Amino acid sequence: MSIPAQNIRTETGAIPPYLTKAFMEAQQRAFANYQRGYEPYAGDRLAGFNDLLQQAERLSNQTGKYSPYFDRAQQNINRGSESFLNNYQPYLNPRQDALLRGIEEEGNRALKEKVLPGIDARYIALGQHGSSRHAQMAKRATRDLQRQIANSQEEALSRGYGQALKGFADDRARELESGRLLSELGIGRQSYNTAQIRALQEAGLLRHERDQTERDFAYEMWKERQRHPSESLANYFSILAGTPFVPSRYRRSEIRQLRPSWHHQDWRDLGAGLLTDLILNRR
Repeated sequence: MSIPAQNIRTETGAIPPYLTKAFMEAQQRAFANYQRGYEPYAGDRLAGFNDLLQQAERLSNQTGKYSPYFDRAQQNINRGSESFLNNYQPYLNPRQDALLRGIEEEGNRALKEKVLPGIDARYIALGQHGSSRHAQMAKRATRDLQRQIANSQEEALSRGYGQALKGFADDRARELESGRLLSELGIGRQSYNTAQIRALQEAGLLRHERDQTERDFAYEMWKERQRHPSESLANYFSILAGTPFVPSRYRRSEIRQLRPSWHHQDWRDLGAGLLTDLILNRR
């Protein structure tokens, strides 16, 4: 078997100079971008606690602001629940004792100046002055007049206590009504304060949300500026890699390589081997 030579031909082309320069510039830009240090974000990431939320917080901290209303209301209710028997003295007529003494003095004067002298005159005219009947009549008249004095005094006392009870009841009713009004006033002002806090909170949260949105947008813009050099460079490399070009020059080379060839003897040897295999298989 002879082995004649075979020529293997290869061809290669060089990148055009303008693309070589572009790749070198891209490589320099990539290296410069790699060497760039970390740049911290200089803006505010979180929105501040605005004045509306601060005002709402100050109002919510005034927990004892309405306590005086309820304290005074409780005091008035306590006074309105007092017993008349323990507090009637201030409502009695301060001249009541003088009135009672006046009734007694007036009755005794009438007894001495009118009633007894009239009885004496009557029995003198009858010639029975100093008799037992005269004494009984004087005693009965004195007893009747004393009873009238006591009745008049009791009636005066009853009127005085009735007036005192009415004055006491009126004062207690005013105390209870005042306590109710003070309590309602405290509840009303506290409800107003709660509504004001809620309104301030809602307005403050809306402003806070707007401020936070502005800060988030500024942060996203900063991140986009940070990403831009790398993204731009990556796009540039993609453009360079996909740019079609015609090589500026070619280089050809040939390599001689041995290749086997068949002669007549080779074909005879192949036929003898096939015949031997056929005979052996039949056996």
